[in-house]
Amino acid sequence: MTSSRALTSVPALSLRIALLACTWLAAPAAMANTWADYEALFPSFPCSDGWMACERGGSHHTVEPSRSSANTPIPAGTRVDFLTLKATEDFDPFAMLSDYSKIAAPNKVAAPVPEPLPEPEALPPVPDPEPEPEPTTAGPKADVVAPKTEVVAVVPKVVPEVPEPPKPSLLPPPKPGGSGGIRPKPDLVAKVDPPTPEPPKPVVAPEPVKPDPPAPEPALVKPQPPAPEPALVKPEPPAPEPATADAFKVEGCSDLKAMEPLAMMGRLDGASKACLEDRIRTASAMTDKKATSIVLIQNAWIADKKEWASLTKRHLEEIDKSDPTLCYKYAQYLQKAGQHNSVIRWADVALENKTYWTGETFTSRVYSLYKLKAASANALWLKAEEKYNAGPSADLDTERGSARSKAKVMAREWLDYAKSAGKDTTKALQYCESAAGNTEYCQ
Repeated sequence: MTSSRALTSVPALSLRIALLACTWLAAPAAMANTWADYEALFPSFPCSDGWMACERGGSHHTVEPSRSSANTPIPAGTRVDFLTLKATEDFDPFAMLSDYSKIAAPNKVAAPVPEPLPEPEALPPVPDPEPEPEPTTAGPKADVVAPKTEVVAVVPKVVPEVPEPPKPSLLPPPKPGGSGGIRPKPDLVAKVDPPTPEPPKPVVAPEPVKPDPPAPEPALVKPQPPAPEPALVKPEPPAPEPATADAFKVEGCSDLKAMEPLAMMGRLDGASKACLEDRIRTASAMTDKKATSIVLIQNAWIADKKEWASLTKRHLEEIDKSDPTLCYKYAQYLQKAGQHNSVIRWADVALENKTYWTGETFTSRVYSLYKLKAASANALWLKAEEKYNAGPSADLDTERGSARSKAKVMAREWLDYAKSAGKDTTKALQYCESAAGNTEYCQ
């Protein structure tokens, strides 16, 4: 039984010893807290007005912890109670600075009052000299004594001079009790008239030494510009010799490019033209016929306008009519010749291929083509009116009505394009109103 209790108490004793050891080791760690652990409990500026101490509700607040509603310590700057959510005494958003006027001002050390300087002793009055007795005349009244004149001494009022404050000395102050602390009295020295200064002797000023005149500076010599180099005369190239027909003479007509210079000058001879005409008749390809016909047309444009019109008509009717420029020139030629129906025909063909032109060329030539059509139609209408007036008939009346309608339509086309292209519309408007017989149609 005894052995069992001993065995039971050994573990319990070891457990107790272990608990004591843990408590002993944990105690220093619990005591090792620093001021930083309690910094939140002691705010630097607890007052709402920014001070470290203030008065609120008659009590004095400092950085010391306040008490909550549960009487527990809370930081002094706490505005709301954590438990009751009520405002504390320091919760005041409109608080002004605390009044500290009742606090005594700090003691100020009074500045030492300097000792007054002793007043200087007054000089003894100086008696006036006795007046000399007046001389008496000899005679019986010589023993008469003149009355004495009472002399009163006037003592001047001595005004003590106020000494200037002593200037601060750089030397250390004298030790107390030494001789340096006693200020000696000023000795009274009799005033002595200063000696009469001798008039200064005039000092003869030495004659000024005239400086030598400066040496004249050497004149600046401007460098002469270098002589211009002779201009290089370029030899003029020899004047080109005037081109002659012999210079472009081509045998045969197989090379069309070699014949173009002669054609542009209108210098093709009869043999060359006959060769080209034979080539047009015998050529199988339409492109070859077109190129050969253009060479003949270029030559005739310079040499003979009637031949040009004949070659152009053949080219447009038999070979190719897709060139709007050739149609445009041919319509102008026909207008001067008075062939108004042909003018309208070839002007319409040129307008069908007007996209070949661009820019200002497009605007000006399209405008001219519409003008040619309107003018030719107006001329045909006037001609039909003259024929009807010369011999009225039903057929002539129908012809003049058709011509007038055609003139009205073409004048309106010209007017519309002139407006859209920004061209002059005066003439076009006159043609339109004349053919229409009213202004409403042309508006």
